[in-house]
Amino acid sequence: MYEPRQGIVLRAVYGAHLPATLRLPRALSANQPYFELRRYAAAGPREIRPSLQAVFGRAGMTPLDGRGLTFLIPFASLGARARAWAEVNADPEWHKLRGRVRLGEMAIYRRCYSEPSPKSLPAYISAASSR
Repeated sequence: MYEPRQGIVLRAVYGAHLPATLRLPRALSANQPYFELRRYAAAGPREIRPSLQAVFGRAGMTPLDGRGLTFLIPFASLGARARAWAEVNADPEWHKLRGRVRLGEMAIYRRCYSEPSPKSLPAYISAASSR
């Protein structure tokens, strides 16, 4: 498996509006093949984040360090992801939070076995980097 000194490279396998690739610092890298990046929007994110983390924890999900309402969640498999989200959806606190938070963006990433080419990046990222 390709793991550059700076960390691991992830490639999106599902999702929209997020980068096609991510480079995850080695300090944050979990030994998992799949990662889900979720960005929520809400009024009072500092008050909501601990509640979201508690719901995720009860479902066996341990998000890696993130800021605000952005969570990078590692999974051993897509089946493990499906089971965890089934538990989240059955959690009464999650149902209360859903009225206060909105999912802005979501994507599922898989570890890359080789460095992705610049062509794999979305056009808007390439355009932004040339400015």
